[in-house]
Amino acid sequence: MQTQNDINRQVSNMHPTARKMLAKALSGEARAAKWDIYHSKVRFQSAISGAGPFTYTIAAGTQMLAFGYAKGADMGPAGFVGGGGTPAAGNRTAKDCDTNIIKASETNAGEKVVIFGLSIMIDADSEPELVKQWVKNTSVVLSLNGDALIFRLGTVAMIPGAGGLSGNGQSLIALAPNDQGQQPFSGAVNNGEPFVDNFYPLPEPIEWNPAGANDSTLVVKLTTDQVCTFVTSYSADRAAAAGGASVQPVAAFAHPVPTNTFGVRGTYIDASVRLWSRQIAPRSVNQ
Repeated sequence: MQTQNDINRQVSNMHPTARKMLAKALSGEARAAKWDIYHSKVRFQSAISGAGPFTYTIAAGTQMLAFGYAKGADMGPAGFVGGGGTPAAGNRTAKDCDTNIIKASETNAGEKVVIFGLSIMIDADSEPELVKQWVKNTSVVLSLNGDALIFRLGTVAMIPGAGGLSGNGQSLIALAPNDQGQQPFSGAVNNGEPFVDNFYPLPEPIEWNPAGANDSTLVVKLTTDQVCTFVTSYSADRAAAAGGASVQPVAAFAHPVPTNTFGVRGTYIDASVRLWSRQIAPRSVNQ
Protein backbone atom coordinates (compact mmCIF):
# COMPACT_ATOMS: atom_id res chain seq x y z
CA MET A 1 0.00 0.00 0.00
CA GLN A 2 1.28 3.48 -0.89
CA THR A 3 2.26 5.79 1.96
CA GLN A 4 1.78 9.56 1.89
CA ASN A 5 5.54 9.90 1.29
CA ASP A 6 5.22 7.66 -1.78
CA ILE A 7 2.42 9.82 -3.15
CA ASN A 8 4.32 13.04 -2.40
CA ARG A 9 7.38 11.70 -4.20
CA GLN A 10 5.32 10.73 -7.29
CA VAL A 11 3.69 14.18 -7.40
CA SER A 12 7.06 15.95 -7.05
CA ASN A 13 8.40 13.98 -10.03
CA MET A 14 5.48 14.93 -12.28
CA HIS A 15 5.74 17.57 -15.02
CA PRO A 16 4.92 21.04 -13.53
CA THR A 17 1.92 21.40 -15.85
CA ALA A 18 0.67 17.96 -14.80
CA ARG A 19 0.90 19.00 -11.14
CA LYS A 20 -1.20 22.09 -11.88
CA MET A 21 -3.79 19.97 -13.73
CA LEU A 22 -3.92 17.56 -10.80
CA ALA A 23 -4.39 20.35 -8.27
CA LYS A 24 -7.12 21.96 -10.38
CA ALA A 25 -8.97 18.68 -10.86
CA LEU A 26 -8.82 17.85 -7.15
CA SER A 27 -10.17 21.22 -6.03
CA GLY A 28 -13.81 21.39 -4.88
CA GLU A 29 -15.57 18.06 -4.32
CA ALA A 30 -13.76 15.07 -2.89
CA ARG A 31 -11.89 13.18 -5.60
CA ALA A 32 -9.54 10.23 -5.81
CA ALA A 33 -6.27 10.41 -7.72
CA LYS A 34 -4.39 7.24 -8.61
CA TRP A 35 -1.89 5.93 -11.10
CA ASP A 36 -2.92 3.35 -13.67
CA ILE A 37 -1.64 1.95 -16.94
CA TYR A 38 -3.99 2.30 -19.89
CA HIS A 39 -2.76 -0.03 -22.63
CA SER A 40 -3.92 -1.32 -26.01
CA LYS A 41 -2.42 -3.89 -28.39
CA VAL A 42 -2.24 -3.76 -32.22
CA ARG A 43 -1.04 -6.17 -34.91
CA PHE A 44 0.60 -5.51 -38.28
CA GLN A 45 0.17 -8.65 -40.39
CA SER A 46 2.36 -9.13 -43.46
CA ALA A 47 1.23 -10.51 -46.79
CA ILE A 48 3.33 -13.20 -48.49
CA SER A 49 4.07 -13.57 -52.19
CA GLY A 50 6.41 -15.49 -54.46
CA ALA A 51 7.12 -19.14 -55.07
CA GLY A 52 10.61 -18.84 -53.62
CA PRO A 53 12.38 -16.68 -52.62
CA PHE A 54 9.41 -15.53 -50.50
CA THR A 55 8.49 -11.87 -50.00
CA TYR A 56 6.90 -10.64 -46.76
CA THR A 57 5.23 -7.23 -47.10
CA ILE A 58 3.42 -4.75 -44.85
CA ALA A 59 1.83 -2.37 -47.33
CA ALA A 60 2.21 1.40 -47.19
CA GLY A 61 -0.92 2.97 -45.71
CA THR A 62 -1.60 0.13 -43.28
CA GLN A 63 -3.11 1.76 -40.18
CA MET A 64 -4.06 0.28 -36.79
CA LEU A 65 -5.88 2.00 -33.93
CA ALA A 66 -4.77 1.53 -30.34
CA PHE A 67 -7.61 2.29 -27.90
CA GLY A 68 -10.08 1.96 -30.79
CA TYR A 69 -11.64 -1.17 -29.25
CA ALA A 70 -12.64 -2.21 -25.74
CA LYS A 71 -12.31 -5.29 -23.56
CA GLY A 72 -14.71 -7.98 -24.78
CA ALA A 73 -15.02 -6.40 -28.24
CA ASP A 74 -13.85 -7.27 -31.74
CA MET A 75 -10.15 -6.50 -32.32
CA GLY A 76 -10.52 -5.99 -36.07
CA PRO A 77 -9.63 -2.26 -35.83
CA ALA A 78 -6.35 -3.30 -34.23
CA GLY A 79 -5.38 -5.75 -36.99
CA PHE A 80 -6.50 -9.05 -35.45
CA VAL A 81 -8.75 -9.96 -38.38
CA GLY A 82 -10.12 -13.40 -39.17
CA GLY A 83 -11.83 -14.58 -42.31
CA GLY A 84 -14.77 -12.35 -43.19
CA GLY A 85 -13.85 -9.50 -40.86
CA THR A 86 -16.42 -10.19 -38.11
CA PRO A 87 -15.99 -11.77 -34.66
CA ALA A 88 -18.17 -14.73 -35.72
CA ALA A 89 -15.77 -15.37 -38.60
CA GLY A 90 -12.67 -15.58 -36.42
CA ASN A 91 -11.59 -12.12 -35.25
CA ARG A 92 -9.91 -12.04 -31.87
CA THR A 93 -12.00 -10.82 -28.92
CA ALA A 94 -10.13 -8.46 -26.59
CA LYS A 95 -9.10 -9.73 -23.16
CA ASP A 96 -7.21 -8.13 -20.28
CA CYS A 97 -3.90 -8.93 -21.96
CA ASP A 98 -4.96 -6.84 -24.98
CA THR A 99 -6.46 -3.74 -23.35
CA ASN A 100 -7.96 -2.54 -20.09
CA ILE A 101 -10.44 0.05 -21.38
CA ILE A 102 -14.13 -0.75 -20.98
CA LYS A 103 -15.49 1.39 -23.83
CA ALA A 104 -13.63 2.12 -27.06
CA SER A 105 -11.75 5.45 -27.06
CA GLU A 106 -13.13 6.49 -23.64
CA THR A 107 -11.72 6.58 -20.12
CA ASN A 108 -12.90 4.12 -17.48
CA ALA A 109 -15.53 5.03 -14.87
CA GLY A 110 -15.68 8.74 -15.68
CA GLU A 111 -12.00 9.31 -14.98
CA LYS A 112 -10.01 12.30 -16.16
CA VAL A 113 -6.68 10.95 -17.43
CA VAL A 114 -3.66 13.26 -17.35
CA ILE A 115 -1.17 11.74 -19.82
CA PHE A 116 2.48 12.73 -19.38
CA GLY A 117 4.10 10.09 -21.58
CA LEU A 118 3.70 6.89 -23.57
CA SER A 119 5.69 3.86 -24.67
CA ILE A 120 5.35 1.28 -27.46
CA MET A 121 6.22 -2.23 -26.34
CA ILE A 122 6.94 -4.67 -29.19
CA ASP A 123 5.98 -8.22 -28.25
CA ALA A 124 8.84 -10.71 -28.08
CA ASP A 125 7.27 -13.05 -30.68
CA SER A 126 7.21 -10.33 -33.37
CA GLU A 127 9.29 -11.00 -36.49
CA PRO A 128 12.53 -9.00 -36.01
CA GLU A 129 13.33 -8.66 -39.73
CA LEU A 130 9.98 -6.90 -40.23
CA VAL A 131 10.41 -4.87 -37.03
CA LYS A 132 13.67 -3.35 -38.34
CA GLN A 133 11.80 -1.65 -41.17
CA TRP A 134 8.51 -1.09 -39.36
CA VAL A 135 9.94 1.04 -36.55
CA LYS A 136 11.38 3.59 -38.97
CA ASN A 137 8.52 3.55 -41.51
CA THR A 138 5.57 3.77 -39.10
CA SER A 139 4.31 7.10 -37.79
CA VAL A 140 2.50 7.59 -34.47
CA VAL A 141 -0.32 10.12 -33.98
CA LEU A 142 -2.34 10.67 -30.80
CA SER A 143 -5.81 11.85 -31.83
CA LEU A 144 -8.57 13.45 -29.73
CA ASN A 145 -12.16 14.15 -30.76
CA GLY A 146 -12.02 12.28 -34.06
CA ASP A 147 -8.93 14.11 -35.35
CA ALA A 148 -10.16 17.55 -34.23
CA LEU A 149 -6.96 17.68 -32.17
CA ILE A 150 -3.92 15.63 -33.13
CA PHE A 151 -0.39 15.26 -31.80
CA ARG A 152 2.24 13.94 -34.21
CA LEU A 153 4.75 11.99 -32.13
CA GLY A 154 7.17 10.91 -34.87
CA THR A 155 7.98 7.29 -35.72
CA VAL A 156 7.86 4.15 -33.61
CA ALA A 157 11.66 4.25 -33.48
CA MET A 158 11.46 7.57 -31.62
CA ILE A 159 9.26 6.16 -28.85
CA PRO A 160 10.94 3.93 -26.25
CA GLY A 161 9.50 0.68 -24.98
CA ALA A 162 9.12 -0.28 -21.34
CA GLY A 163 9.62 -3.96 -22.12
CA GLY A 164 9.21 -6.47 -24.93
CA LEU A 165 11.53 -7.25 -27.84
CA SER A 166 14.97 -5.71 -27.39
CA GLY A 167 18.51 -6.40 -28.55
CA ASN A 168 17.70 -9.34 -30.80
CA GLY A 169 14.99 -11.88 -31.48
CA GLN A 170 14.51 -15.24 -33.11
CA SER A 171 13.69 -14.78 -36.79
CA LEU A 172 11.64 -17.34 -38.70
CA ILE A 173 12.29 -15.76 -42.10
CA ALA A 174 15.89 -14.41 -42.05
CA LEU A 175 17.42 -17.79 -42.90
CA ALA A 176 16.27 -21.37 -43.18
CA PRO A 177 16.98 -23.24 -39.93
CA ASN A 178 19.94 -25.58 -39.69
CA ASP A 179 19.51 -29.30 -40.23
CA GLN A 180 18.39 -29.73 -36.62
CA GLY A 181 15.64 -27.13 -37.04
CA GLN A 182 17.26 -24.37 -34.96
CA GLN A 183 16.21 -20.88 -36.10
CA PRO A 184 18.72 -18.01 -36.36
CA PHE A 185 18.62 -14.83 -34.27
CA SER A 186 18.45 -11.38 -35.81
CA GLY A 187 20.13 -8.47 -34.03
CA ALA A 188 19.63 -4.69 -33.94
CA VAL A 189 16.05 -4.97 -32.69
CA ASN A 190 15.61 -2.26 -30.09
CA ASN A 191 12.95 0.39 -29.52
CA GLY A 192 14.54 1.88 -26.41
CA GLU A 193 16.10 0.59 -23.21
CA PRO A 194 13.24 -1.40 -21.65
CA PHE A 195 14.86 -2.27 -18.33
CA VAL A 196 14.31 1.15 -16.75
CA ASP A 197 10.57 1.55 -17.43
CA ASN A 198 11.47 3.75 -20.38
CA PHE A 199 8.87 5.99 -22.03
CA TYR A 200 8.52 9.05 -24.24
CA PRO A 201 7.82 12.12 -22.06
CA LEU A 202 5.34 14.54 -23.64
CA PRO A 203 6.57 18.16 -23.71
CA GLU A 204 3.23 19.15 -22.12
CA PRO A 205 0.72 16.73 -20.53
CA ILE A 206 -2.49 15.92 -22.42
CA GLU A 207 -5.90 15.66 -20.74
CA TRP A 208 -8.19 12.80 -21.78
CA ASN A 209 -11.53 13.83 -20.30
CA PRO A 210 -14.57 11.80 -19.20
CA ALA A 211 -17.31 10.95 -21.72
CA GLY A 212 -19.47 13.92 -22.70
CA ALA A 213 -16.73 16.51 -22.21
CA ASN A 214 -14.41 18.04 -24.78
CA ASP A 215 -11.35 15.89 -25.58
CA SER A 216 -13.15 12.76 -24.36
CA THR A 217 -12.40 10.34 -27.24
CA LEU A 218 -8.85 9.19 -27.89
CA VAL A 219 -7.06 6.83 -30.25
CA VAL A 220 -3.38 6.33 -31.05
CA LYS A 221 -2.94 5.76 -34.78
CA LEU A 222 0.02 3.74 -36.02
CA THR A 223 0.39 4.10 -39.80
CA THR A 224 2.97 2.39 -42.00
CA ASP A 225 3.78 5.28 -44.35
CA GLN A 226 6.42 3.44 -46.37
CA VAL A 227 6.24 -0.18 -47.46
CA CYS A 228 8.08 -2.74 -45.31
CA THR A 229 9.43 -5.65 -47.38
CA PHE A 230 11.69 -8.58 -46.59
CA VAL A 231 12.80 -11.17 -49.18
CA THR A 232 14.08 -14.51 -47.91
CA SER A 233 17.53 -15.77 -48.81
CA TYR A 234 16.17 -19.31 -49.33
CA SER A 235 14.17 -20.33 -52.40
CA ALA A 236 12.32 -23.46 -51.30
CA ASP A 237 10.94 -25.33 -48.33
CA ARG A 238 12.82 -28.40 -47.13
CA ALA A 239 11.63 -31.95 -46.66
CA ALA A 240 12.74 -34.05 -43.73
CA ALA A 241 15.43 -36.65 -44.32
CA ALA A 242 16.29 -39.62 -42.15
CA GLY A 243 19.80 -39.92 -40.81
CA GLY A 244 22.14 -42.80 -41.33
CA ALA A 245 25.19 -44.29 -39.74
CA SER A 246 27.36 -41.27 -40.56
CA VAL A 247 24.66 -38.79 -41.64
CA GLN A 248 22.60 -36.63 -39.33
CA PRO A 249 18.86 -36.42 -39.89
CA VAL A 250 17.48 -33.25 -41.48
CA ALA A 251 14.45 -31.50 -39.99
CA ALA A 252 11.65 -30.40 -42.30
CA PHE A 253 11.13 -26.67 -42.83
CA ALA A 254 8.27 -24.70 -44.36
CA HIS A 255 8.27 -20.90 -44.61
CA PRO A 256 5.76 -19.16 -42.30
CA VAL A 257 2.37 -18.47 -43.92
CA PRO A 258 -0.39 -16.53 -42.09
CA THR A 259 -3.71 -18.19 -41.38
CA ASN A 260 -7.15 -16.59 -41.47
CA THR A 261 -7.32 -16.25 -37.70
CA PHE A 262 -4.44 -14.94 -35.59
CA GLY A 263 -1.48 -15.33 -37.91
CA VAL A 264 1.60 -17.50 -37.65
CA ARG A 265 4.85 -16.52 -35.94
CA GLY A 266 7.26 -14.96 -38.39
CA THR A 267 4.54 -13.08 -40.30
CA TYR A 268 3.41 -10.31 -37.95
CA ILE A 269 4.38 -7.56 -35.50
CA ASP A 270 2.43 -7.16 -32.25
CA ALA A 271 2.89 -4.03 -30.14
CA SER A 272 1.18 -2.48 -27.11
CA VAL A 273 0.75 1.27 -26.69
CA ARG A 274 1.02 2.13 -23.00
CA LEU A 275 -0.01 5.51 -21.56
CA TRP A 276 1.90 6.91 -18.59
CA SER A 277 -0.65 8.89 -16.66
CA ARG A 278 -2.59 9.66 -13.49
CA GLN A 279 -6.34 9.20 -13.20
CA ILE A 280 -8.68 11.51 -11.31
CA ALA A 281 -12.32 10.75 -10.50
CA PRO A 282 -14.99 11.82 -7.96
CA ARG A 283 -15.12 9.71 -4.81
CA SER A 284 -18.12 7.50 -4.22
CA VAL A 285 -19.45 6.06 -0.96
CA ASN A 286 -17.44 2.91 -1.77
CA GLN A 287 -14.09 4.72 -1.49
